[in-house]
Order: sequence, then C-alpha cells, then structure tokens
Amino acid sequence: LVFDFGGGTCDIAILSVRYTTDSGISVDLRQVSRYHRLGGGDIDRSIIYDILIPQLEKQNNLDPFNLSFTEKKRYIEPAVLNAAEALKIKICSEIRRRIQFDRYSDEDKESIKTVMSGSYVCQLPKRKLVLQSPELTAAQFEQIMEPFLDDLLLYARETEYYMTCSIFAPITDAMDRCGLRSEDIDYCLLVGGSSQIPQVVAAVEDFFW
Repeated sequence: LVFDFGGGTCDIAILSVRYTTDSGISVDLRQVSRYHRLGGGDIDRSIIYDILIPQLEKQNNLDPFNLSFTEKKRYIEPAVLNAAEALKIKICSEIRRRIQFDRYSDEDKESIKTVMSGSYVCQLPKRKLVLQSPELTAAQFEQIMEPFLDDLLLYARETEYYMTCSIFAPITDAMDRCGLRSEDIDYCLLVGGSSQIPQVVAAVEDFFW
C-alpha cells in the first residue's frame, strides 16, 4: 500500500508486487482511492484558527467576536499561514527527536514548545494587528491532529473556516473497494511531506501492525 500524504491530497494505491525467476518483478495496480481533499494545508489552517488567532486576539486585547469572517479568511489567514506551517514543521522535528531517544511518551507535552520569533503583521482594511512570536506546544499539536487520525469517524468535517478529514478515509476506501483487510497488506510505503508527521507514522503503524 502506497500512502501519499502531501500538501493538498491524501492518495492511496494498492499494488500487487510479484517476483519470478522467469519474468523478474511485476507490479499490478489493484486499486486507488477516490479523491480526498486532505493534506498538510488543512493541518496548517487548523493551527491558524485554533491556536494562532486566539493568540492574536489575546495580544491585541480583542474578544473572540471582534474579528469578522472576512477579516479572518481574507487578511489574517494569508498573513500567518507561513508561521503555522513553520511551527508545524518545527514541532514535528522536536517530537521526532524525542521519540528517537525514547523520551516523548513520558514527557509533559505542554512543556515541549516551539516559537517563531518575530512579528507577523495582519493589515486589515481599517486596522493593523500584530502577532508577536507565535508558539505551538506538543499538547496543542496532539489535539490538532486528533480528527485527522480518527479511524472510526471517516467523514469529512467542515467548519466555516477549515475542513478536517481522517487519513483513514482514503485508506479504508481503497481497501474496501478491492476487498482487503489491514492484515492483508504486507508493506506500507509512506511518501509526501505530511507523511513525516510523527503522529501520522504512529497511527499508520498501529492500523496495519
């Protein structure tokens, strides 16, 4: 099973690979998943609306209802999107490093934190807001990832600001369409930038093994 989790889609291909002394290696495509709009960009938007905008509101003395939908979507989201992606990459690197040393599971996830130093200016039509040194903890990132790793609720869930969908939706889609179970898969190849997220790796391992 090829698990291709990139920036904008999560695509699954199931292949039968055989080797014979006569013909060598042969590869037959068994099934591919239907289109699922699911990728690292959805995780970035979750970080923006669940983590960074509350930080922006607190730093600028705003209540949660002071920003309109248009202000958030048209002006703030583009201004802090790079910060959200960078925080995601940094927290994943820190989590992966601690997993390698077998330290992550026993640590306080709130104490594992990454910070993007500097200011992110959000120029709105009638005012300017500044997000100063946004941060993301491992505990917050674990919570962000929960709906993306749900192996029971496989339908896409959409708010007015972003969508979440489980990585197991395309996996089970492809497997169901060719009548396979998790124990029928011999190898799983993870490709794409989002497949490097430690929680994704662990969830796929648990599903198949």
